[in-house]
Amino acid sequence: MPIRHSSQRSRLSPAVTILVGLALAISISSRCFADAPQAADDAVAPDTVIDEAFARSSQGFSSDELLVRDDLRADFLKAVAQGTGLQDTSKWSDDQRRQLFLRLLGLRKAGKLTTSATRRAQPIDSDVQVIAEMAGRAVMDRHRMTTDQLLADPRTYRELTEEARKLSPDVDAYAIRRTLLRLRKTRRLRPELVLQVADWQRKVTTYSLDELKQTDVPKRPGVYLFKDASGYLYIGEAVNLAERLKQHFDGSHNAALAAMLQSPRSENVSVELHVFAADSPASKSAMRRAYESELIRSRSPKYNVRP
Repeated sequence: MPIRHSSQRSRLSPAVTILVGLALAISISSRCFADAPQAADDAVAPDTVIDEAFARSSQGFSSDELLVRDDLRADFLKAVAQGTGLQDTSKWSDDQRRQLFLRLLGLRKAGKLTTSATRRAQPIDSDVQVIAEMAGRAVMDRHRMTTDQLLADPRTYRELTEEARKLSPDVDAYAIRRTLLRLRKTRRLRPELVLQVADWQRKVTTYSLDELKQTDVPKRPGVYLFKDASGYLYIGEAVNLAERLKQHFDGSHNAALAAMLQSPRSENVSVELHVFAADSPASKSAMRRAYESELIRSRSPKYNVRP
């Protein structure tokens, strides 16, 4: 069977897209975001201890700056430990650290921090914005979390750096985190509507091209995103991801993508896979195409025709 061009598959009318969204919302709204990270527990440490720890460790910077700097994070945790009588922070779990950072952000949002910022961080290179957005979206899509939740959790904090360095191995991790905060403030990282209306039961994984060619790609429905440090290159969907990706590697029907994959620049290309479970709404072609279409519309891959 001939491969149809993704731009043709993606052209859903607004009416169809709305109907798909409504169907998803009605059929599985009760499951929507059921596994999203929960808010911080007030009992992690008293508010006064967290407030005092911030005052002692922030060096005059904001809570946002503390959240993205390794040294300030470490100093904050030590100050909390001293305030609670628990000196050995090395034995704290990632969950405990996450809860403390979320509690700090909660106090900031409630206007309960008694220490105001008196210093501004130095400007950073804006050239990392594209990488920060792609890396941040990959992690947030994978774990269904917000920017604050991503940065508060030590595991996803590290994962963000790993994602960014798949696109640009030498990129500065601090610059990525700072840029992610700026994108959050401008609402650039809000999840697409189609991702908000349902639990898609997906697994999101990023591979370099070499890793992908050595990976047993699932023969399942999914969406795939080719990308490099310049941005998203091509987004497509398939009922069988393994088969579709093999077709791209053997000679993609998209001339621009085929040229990229055959060029030395392909060394810097990675592929993000959104693999859907058997009972996912995306097992239905129309639903999967709506998902693909919305990603193409919002992320503007270079080699797709926008729907």
